Amino acid sequence: MADSKLANPNRDLDNHLVAMAKLMGKPQAPANANREALGKLGHEVATFLQEWRELSEDGEPPALVRIPPDEVGVCPRNRGGAPPNLQVLHKRITASFEKHGYDPSRHLPCIVVHYKSEKGRKDLVSFNQKWSEGRVGFPKVNPKKMRYGTLAGSHLTLAVRCTLERMVTPQKVDLGKVRDDDPKLAKVADQGLEYIILQEETPLDAQDKISSWRNQGQHSNLVFHEFEMTQAILDVAKKHALKGKGKVEVGPLAGAVMRSAPVTLTPHRSLIARGS
Repeated sequence: MADSKLANPNRDLDNHLVAMAKLMGKPQAPANANREALGKLGHEVATFLQEWRELSEDGEPPALVRIPPDEVGVCPRNRGGAPPNLQVLHKRITASFEKHGYDPSRHLPCIVVHYKSEKGRKDLVSFNQKWSEGRVGFPKVNPKKMRYGTLAGSHLTLAVRCTLERMVTPQKVDLGKVRDDDPKLAKVADQGLEYIILQEETPLDAQDKISSWRNQGQHSNLVFHEFEMTQAILDVAKKHALKGKGKVEVGPLAGAVMRSAPVTLTPHRSLIARGS
């Protein structure tokens, strides 16, 4: 007769997955969600996180790790490579800092990939610079420090980085003042949020599923919001006007805007013709 006290590997795995499911939390699903499919996806995500979490020096995965804000950017796999949404960042999150204060219990743990290779870090920085440089409302990228990329908690992380910079948002929220009046917000601005850290080798399909699962309720995260497009046009037009001493040709301007966009855009043929 088998010894009932012998360890059951399947039971141990189940216990680990239950613990991981509790740690990662459960996002708010949209009203029309397929609950069965989301439940299956949630189980897959728990398995991925359990398998690919970064280990500490003692060989065990730490629960959560606090990371300084300027070391964290947005993972290129987050939301299929779409850029963050300025409306979500400032009209929802930084505005809530001012109105309600920061409360760590109101959000799920953030999830990041740790890029240790030179190429991984270079790609991470390049991706973040592409959609943030020259755009009002996004925090600055520190190429020397950035080495983590968010798969979950991207907008919250950006909001904390804006707070670290003491930014005055496009909605005129003075985050420096908000920070000074809120000790909890000041702590995460100084020390960073807490994250579940994944290895750089985490499979790309696993990264995609983790991002999809955690972003399932964010229908307002459009691929390239009209507000962001307008800002991109203004920024590029200003540079062209300075270069051309006040004169701007539509064709080259359209081409420059298309190239600056963080998603693939195609200018209308009439604009291409004007630039030829």
